[in-house]
Amino acid sequence: MAQIIIELSSYEKLFDLKMHRELCQLQHFLSPSFKPFAMLSPYRQIFHISNFAGCLSPLNRDNCTTLSTYDLKNFKIQLEKCYKSRKAIIQCGRDCIGAKEADGEERHNCQQCERIPSNCTSQMWFDLFYRILPKDLLSRKANNEKIYVNTFLPLYTYSAYGFQGFNVSIDLFISLENDLKQWSAQTKELKVKGYLLDIKRDILLSSALSDSKLAIFAAAIVFLLVFIYSLSLGYTIAVFIELGASVLMAAAVYRGFSIGFPLLNLVSFVLLLSIGSDGAFLLFNAFPTKADDLDEDNFDECLSHTITTMFLAQFSTIVPFLLNLVSSVIVFR
Repeated sequence: MAQIIIELSSYEKLFDLKMHRELCQLQHFLSPSFKPFAMLSPYRQIFHISNFAGCLSPLNRDNCTTLSTYDLKNFKIQLEKCYKSRKAIIQCGRDCIGAKEADGEERHNCQQCERIPSNCTSQMWFDLFYRILPKDLLSRKANNEKIYVNTFLPLYTYSAYGFQGFNVSIDLFISLENDLKQWSAQTKELKVKGYLLDIKRDILLSSALSDSKLAIFAAAIVFLLVFIYSLSLGYTIAVFIELGASVLMAAAVYRGFSIGFPLLNLVSFVLLLSIGSDGAFLLFNAFPTKADDLDEDNFDECLSHTITTMFLAQFSTIVPFLLNLVSSVIVFR
């Protein structure tokens, strides 16, 4: 399902009525964006902590719009009490109750179900601890750190609909994303720190395919310049074959590991052209121009000079990419 990560400034914000009223408005704010998914999802309400607080209230609130300070005080007391049995609640719900015997899943950890207090046995407590709240909630409270809370939207991600065979327009998700940004800009008691709609790859892919047309145009210019500089059709074709072989080699590696070739790699063709064309011009310039000047010593000297220079040029290009493997920024990795 599509998800949102909410940031709260402190533990006490979890039980602040103003925060819950803001979060509760999210359903109304995004309802126009949810309508196109009404026939594609069995869910209708957003699964956020405010709705859980309302359902777990002693007054059995229908939804979060009628929450009161009294409800949140009782919710806090009950939450902190049930949190002591968090591990047992998760193991019981996930490994015992949640195991599907029809799919051949073996039930285990069922003894944990007996250790759960009677007023913490609701499925809502399992969902709250397993899906909504962070596992280090009380340690964050002790250290006065920010709290990050998960929220599930009543729809699946873009790729999930694709896997199920539904042809859903990506524009619907982009519209939802824009509405979510507008709502986030209006909130004061909480912040949206991230969301999972699974649309970034497809948005970037369309741009990459568009940019790849420019790469083809750039390749044509490079080969034209190689031909003009060398005045040799054979040498130009050889350079073309070399660059094409590099691409086919990369595709073969992906194929060997049964991985689909990422079309986003089309953008890397520009880098391939820059590295390959540098080597082509360097080799042609260092190679003897006359057949009479070509002997064993000149050939060895040409290769020695060309290999060293090409290695330094290409190594300096690829080092920044290799260093990104140890970067703390996920996008770079």
